[in-house]
Amino acid sequence: ELPLLISRMQKNGDQVEKDILDTEGKLRTDRVNYQNKRPFKYETVNNENLARSEGLLKDLFLDADKAKKLKHPQATEIETDVKRMHERWVHQCSSYRDIYEKLEIPKMDNSVDWPDILRQKQRDVDNGGFGPQLPQLEKQVASNHILSKEIEAYGPQINSQTITNPQELKNVQKQYKNLVESSKLRGHQLDTLYDYTQTCTKQLLFMNDQQEKIVRQDWSDKMMEPEEARRQYESFKENGLLDEEAAINRIQDDGERLMKLKHPGSAAIENQSKPSNLNQSKPTNLNQSKPINLNQSKPINLNQSKPTKLNQYKPSNLNLSKPTNLNQSKPINLNQSKPTKLNHITNTGLFQYDAETLAQSIKKHNSELDNKYLKYNKDSPRAVSDLLHQLESDERNVIQMDKDINDLKRRSQQIAPLKARRTPVSKPIVVDALCDWDDGQNEISRGEKLMLQNNADSENWVVVNNVKKTNRAPGVCFNIPPTDPEAITRVNRVAKDVDDMKRKRSDIENKLKNRHNELNQLKQPFQTKQTSLLNQSSAPGYSLDDPKNKELLSKLDKINDDLGETEKKIMTQLRSPINQSAPTKDITNRLKEQEVGKFMFLHL
Repeated sequence: ELPLLISRMQKNGDQVEKDILDTEGKLRTDRVNYQNKRPFKYETVNNENLARSEGLLKDLFLDADKAKKLKHPQATEIETDVKRMHERWVHQCSSYRDIYEKLEIPKMDNSVDWPDILRQKQRDVDNGGFGPQLPQLEKQVASNHILSKEIEAYGPQINSQTITNPQELKNVQKQYKNLVESSKLRGHQLDTLYDYTQTCTKQLLFMNDQQEKIVRQDWSDKMMEPEEARRQYESFKENGLLDEEAAINRIQDDGERLMKLKHPGSAAIENQSKPSNLNQSKPTNLNQSKPINLNQSKPINLNQSKPTKLNQYKPSNLNLSKPTNLNQSKPINLNQSKPTKLNHITNTGLFQYDAETLAQSIKKHNSELDNKYLKYNKDSPRAVSDLLHQLESDERNVIQMDKDINDLKRRSQQIAPLKARRTPVSKPIVVDALCDWDDGQNEISRGEKLMLQNNADSENWVVVNNVKKTNRAPGVCFNIPPTDPEAITRVNRVAKDVDDMKRKRSDIENKLKNRHNELNQLKQPFQTKQTSLLNQSSAPGYSLDDPKNKELLSKLDKINDDLGETEKKIMTQLRSPINQSAPTKDITNRLKEQEVGKFMFLHL
């Protein structure tokens, strides 16, 4: 998210810089045109440049604030650069008005009715209004700025030359002084309310942006990068949650303080704090309706200073005419659902991985049973004995498979049906509410059990509560509880594979044991003869301590081992198929081995 944010800011910043430089040159040209009494040449172009820069600066201020929340290492420098561009833009707005909007100052003579003019301006100041919403407030800030400029220009005109009566001059000067103080006070009050409203708007837009991300996130079995989602949630829980609550509390405290001071805009402040639908105050396009941060420099809204032209360039998506609401922090509420969702996704992923791992182990074991235990030298006692030993050694793996399948059976009962989240329901099913939700029309309580009627819209589900009231709320608020039929089917299939493998293994083990017993019976005569020979060596007159007798017994043992080895090689040669890729070479090698065996046999 951060790289995309910085890329967008770079693009918007470049455009603002380009517009400012272009406007600067064109304003200079039209100033010379005015001084030389020539018609303006670039009024429309400058109008468009400043209006476009206004919208982009709004984007930049909110993006700079977002970069700070995302812990960008240069967030402070970015914000400083944006504020610097904004100051240049404000200066150009002032130059625009100076060039294209000349104030109408009364003629300097004694025919001017100053008391009447000042009374009219006083009424304009007193009836200016405060909000209640940001668009109206921007108009009021701009109007008061123009009015203040006019009032300031009146000062030098009120003198003894225009008002010859000393007492009347004194009264008019007092009236003018009160008007100036009223205008300055209104300007300060508007600035205070503007700051508060801007802060509310900026926080609201940030919250809406977070809410959109949560609502649009796919929480089904198709979810992409669940690890990244968990990382973001943990980061929010450790840092963002406290910052979010602190910001909301700070805004509410500021609002209460202003109302206690009886700010004339208290009605607007209260209107922004009362419960309302957060979604109703959400811009249709957050990327095109981000507010300007005016903490350093109050703007002059060009949309009002040149109403006949600049209004048409005002960003059309700045839909902030409805009340903002910071009492209900819905992104925080929606985040309540994340732990359960993330745990279900994690558990499902681990379950599927473990089930697949066990299935592959069973497949591998079956392959070994087919290749190793069904294709062996049935006439070799040693081969049979080795295979039985390997089966015995591998028994612990089979025991582990039994434990694994029992564990999977247990875990399958807790697997949520994630696929059902993206599958339209054919009949109502029970869902659990994971968070609180109240948008003025639909109310959901955390822990509540409801019936899901429709989830065709993945972002908003239709549910019915226990009093049969239908509600519509974000799907992320709900959890479809276990079990998952697909998980149950999968674990049963793997369990059957384990049972089939164990039966095959048992059959092979029984065959090997039977063959081992048959070969032992065939060796019995030789063992009897060997035993008789040993008994004779123990007869009177023979001593096992005699070195010659020990040497003789050692030779007999060696002969016995060589006979067994020769038998094994002969049986291997007799039963092994000829190598078809090199038959001549294979037969030659076998003949040589037989000659060696014959030689060893003759010299036993």
